[in-house]
Amino acid sequence: MISMYSFAAFCLAMFSLAAAGFLFSGNMLRKLMFSVIMCLSATIMLACLAPEEKMRYYYLAVFLILIGEIISSIFIVSEAVRSMRTLDSGALRENK
Repeated sequence: MISMYSFAAFCLAMFSLAAAGFLFSGNMLRKLMFSVIMCLSATIMLACLAPEEKMRYYYLAVFLILIGEIISSIFIVSEAVRSMRTLDSGALRENK
């Protein structure tokens, strides 16, 4: 059985890899995907804390992470629409 601390360490590593992918990716769809992975791993890291170790404003922290995810997703999608000048999902696919 895996302990919560090793699971939280795994989520921290996943968050770090997603943050690196977000920073160095030039594709807007990849940035959106990495942004979602960062949000989910940060939320799971907070959920891995034992009940006695949860901070006083635990639910506020989760709420702020989710608000940050929503804002960054809206920004990324709006930048993709602005650069492509369309809402068509076929125009937003990767160039091969």
